[in-house]
Amino acid sequence: MPMNRLRLIIALVAPMALCSCSNGFRIGADETRMLGLLRELPIGSSPKDLERLLPESSREKPEPGSNVGTEKTISADLFGQQMEGEFNYQDGKLNNHGFRTRSLDRDTGMGIYKAVRDHLARQWGKPKESQGQGEDSPPGYYWNAEWKLEGAGVGVYCVHTYDGYQVGWGAGRRTGTDDAPAAEAADGAPGELTVRRYEHGNALVETIEWRNESAITVTVDKRVVFRRAFFSDSGHNGYYIMDGAWSPDGACFAFKLASAGGHMPYRSPVKILQVRTRPPVLIDAETIIRRIPGISNVAVSHYKKPYIKWMSDTQLQVNVMSHNEKTDAGMYVIDLATLTARKQSQPDEPPPPP
Repeated sequence: MPMNRLRLIIALVAPMALCSCSNGFRIGADETRMLGLLRELPIGSSPKDLERLLPESSREKPEPGSNVGTEKTISADLFGQQMEGEFNYQDGKLNNHGFRTRSLDRDTGMGIYKAVRDHLARQWGKPKESQGQGEDSPPGYYWNAEWKLEGAGVGVYCVHTYDGYQVGWGAGRRTGTDDAPAAEAADGAPGELTVRRYEHGNALVETIEWRNESAITVTVDKRVVFRRAFFSDSGHNGYYIMDGAWSPDGACFAFKLASAGGHMPYRSPVKILQVRTRPPVLIDAETIIRRIPGISNVAVSHYKKPYIKWMSDTQLQVNVMSHNEKTDAGMYVIDLATLTARKQSQPDEPPPPP
């Protein structure tokens, strides 16, 4: 065989051995092994299955807030990045697992996302894809692709956080999000990254939640007017948005945060965003309540519903707990017109006349 022809064949065949992708991010042996866990490690399997497939995942710790959950972790060099793998078990059965890394530049984050997406598409076909609101990828913008399998879901995502781009993939037990029209399970490890949309006229609030931490983006006439990320470096000291509601006139959006479980896990503040002002103003409900004489050590409760309830265009009801005086706990109404608060004598007490 002529030498030039042999060189041509080698040049054409060699890249196929490691599945080189058009964007330059190669699916090598290590990447193939870790991505293969999405198929080889079914949801509901035991820790012994993980030990057989991945004996180096030896670190184990209690799952935060659970007496029966455990989490096994591993660090791996994938796509030239140090990625963290997590395998979460509930009652001895695998609930979800995946890999992620953060603080990437846009080209790296999107390159890894597309390489993993295309690799998985060759196994499971065309995915359901979506992306978030925003202009020029502001914090809170995301891309995701997911596949719904029997009893589980598989997904890959890329999201722009406050410190760059975060990318990851995973598998998880399918949750009941299909039955809740206000919430859409977007991807990541399905059931872990969730997108919620709240519309009011020409305004849209979109929140994304990844492993108990969130970001919020607000658009008016499809233009971003506000965005904020509540992510933390540790993944446990941020906040996630657990509830939200528009005021009847659409001038304000109230949303309730909950701690991701690290520092001050009882914290569950309520924020009120005055969307129509320029620029929008973010108000903290607890700060207003603490202006009431004699009340200081109180916090918005995350134990009792309703978390937030609009009584009128300018009055919001919140449920408050107290760390000192039990008599300080109860329902409070915040008046945005005067930036004052009062305690209700009855939970459904109507607002006073204007």
